Amino acid sequence: MILKEGTGVFKVRKPKKFNLSTRYYDADKERLDLRVNEIESKHGKEEGERAKREINFRAQTNLDWKKSQVQKARIRSNIRLLIILVVLAAVFVYLFTNVDAVSSLFQNNTGK
Repeated sequence: MILKEGTGVFKVRKPKKFNLSTRYYDADKERLDLRVNEIESKHGKEEGERAKREINFRAQTNLDWKKSQVQKARIRSNIRLLIILVVLAAVFVYLFTNVDAVSSLFQNNTGK
């Protein structure tokens, strides 16, 4: 007795199909492609390529500007944090070196 695939004691299952749908949608790229196709249909391929380069240049310039703004904000934030830490360290060192004066000040105020 010859067992066919999928019958009998030893069933061989077919592998499940894998269907991955894309999750990322770039609206800017779609608008760019539509605009380039429109220009190419009216003025030719060279104008379409020129428009594509120009739009890409604008987008890249905006990205570079945003990155530099974020970097400047991080630097300002780090400087602010560093100043706060230095002030706290100075207060701590002052209190630690003058523990006797501070404790006597508290004793005088509570004793009155």
